[in-house]
Amino acid sequence: MITRMNLKTPGREEEGEETRLFTRSDFRARTGTGSDGGVSALILKSLGGKGNLSDVDCCATRLRVTVLDMDKVDDALLRQSGASGIIRKGRGVQVVYGPQVAVIKSNLVDFMGSPEADELDGTAVSAAPVLAKGTTEAREDAVIAAHMNGTVLPLDRVRDEAFSSRVLGEGVAIEPADGHLYAPADGEIDNLFDTRHALAMVTNSGVELLLHVGINTVELGGKHFKAHVAVGQRVKRGDLLLSFDLEAVKAAGYLCTTPMIVCNTDDYHSVAPAAEGRVKAGAPLLEIKG
Repeated sequence: MITRMNLKTPGREEEGEETRLFTRSDFRARTGTGSDGGVSALILKSLGGKGNLSDVDCCATRLRVTVLDMDKVDDALLRQSGASGIIRKGRGVQVVYGPQVAVIKSNLVDFMGSPEADELDGTAVSAAPVLAKGTTEAREDAVIAAHMNGTVLPLDRVRDEAFSSRVLGEGVAIEPADGHLYAPADGEIDNLFDTRHALAMVTNSGVELLLHVGINTVELGGKHFKAHVAVGQRVKRGDLLLSFDLEAVKAAGYLCTTPMIVCNTDDYHSVAPAAEGRVKAGAPLLEIKG
């Protein structure tokens, strides 16, 4: 089944209810450690069942699926699975889950190989419980530094709907002047994508950040990118996280616009840019009010 459907398993990589981004802690609370908690069944049902899928993949923030019949896709159910946004293009569906999407895709692929997936068509799937939005804990104010040298770009000018629509959270982008991505704060690397074009980190004050180099650069499969950190590594502001060949990425036809997103935006009163125009790595870029 995996070969027939070209599922991108490890080693084979190549209106209605209000939407919201579920944070890392939300996702873990919903699924449980080492448990899917029924989320995969809900996602598969939302996409019209296994027989409606011809391809399953993911990038740094989105589950990317090709379907046979778009009319079978249920956006409302997808949102109940924790999706913060759904983007439809032709027969392609991009479901925005944020940095934990690799775990979600892996669980979904595993579920698709189970007998339960074959029995899903025509059966009811209970929606996962709705979690409380945001947190009741007081958060510290924070100033997040620029992650690159370059020119500040507001999110609404980023040429990717998942970022410009802010379904992943508030933030800001930089058009890079060179091929270096630096730590914008002291913290820990929480996720590093195999394609080395994006990573997630949690600052010492609890800000959950997604740093994503370029638009659709997942399609490069890691070519032109080098990681200088590993998951679980502690970093200091200004440490080099990723490097990439800026001109080679551009020559391959990709924009290098690099958003920095606060994935737990709902935990804060406000997240706003603190700079515009040209900026140097390490200078104040985002002001966060707890």
